[in-house]
Amino acid sequence: GWGEVIPDIILGSLYIFMLIRLATAKDHDFKSPFYTFFITTGIYNMIAVVSYIIVSQFPFTETSCK
Repeated sequence: GWGEVIPDIILGSLYIFMLIRLATAKDHDFKSPFYTFFITTGIYNMIAVVSYIIVSQFPFTETSCK
């Protein structure tokens, strides 16, 4: 159920907020290749978490594949 994914939703929202703040920062240090890589991998990480939340809501059994 949704009880298992509530921490992912809360922490994921905070992580997205942090990525947005880093991406829109005016400080030149946050435009370095490290932070660009960090923000890019963070975006793909959040796509994976959201995909997992959606897919985990559907039951999968061997008989459903036949």
